[in-house]
Parts: sequence; C-alpha cells; structure tokens
Amino acid sequence: MGIGALESLLAVLCGVPPVLAVGPMPDGKRLPARIARTLTAPAERPMHMPTDVAVDRGGRVFVVDGANDRILRFSPDGALELTFSGGRDQSLRQPVGLTVGPDDRLWIA
Repeated sequence: MGIGALESLLAVLCGVPPVLAVGPMPDGKRLPARIARTLTAPAERPMHMPTDVAVDRGGRVFVVDGANDRILRFSPDGALELTFSGGRDQSLRQPVGLTVGPDDRLWIA
C-alpha cells in the first residue's frame, strides 16, 4: 500500500518521532483510523524532532528532521531512500518546514 493523498493521512507530532501514516479501518468499525505505516530513520541516527512532511506526485514522502539538520526521503512504501543535510558548511541548519511544488521541486524553510 502506497502513501497517497486519498489513502493515508501523514501525522507528525511536533518533536515526537516517528511519523505515522494513518488510514481508515478496513471494516469501518471501532476506531475511525488505524496506523497504516510508520516512517522511521535508522537506529544509529534516529529522528529527533520531526516538524513537517510533504508528498510528491510520485508518492515519495519527505520529512523534516529539524534537530538533526536533515531531510529524509521515503519511498511510497515507507522505505528510507535518501537522507540529505547541509554538510560541513551547515547550509541546512534546523529546517522547520517544507513543501513540494507542482513541478516536484522541494522547498525547505
């Protein structure tokens, strides 16, 4: 199951990892939603203070991991694909938000 606008709601509790993809219950009974997927970083460098998520047209999920000065990219199936940060010059320092434009360009604040 991929993560998409009509399939899941991505939830970030500011400063509390992990990021959750919440979807409807299959039978429509009991709880109004269920956790469909959990997005996590590798154990050796876990997420710390995720603050925002965005999804591109291909279903890839981008997560701001502000306290670690990085952005994580997950596949539509929830696998971590890429981690990027500011590097030695710390050009990406404490990001707090992001959005994906209509051309799939990632904008980071």
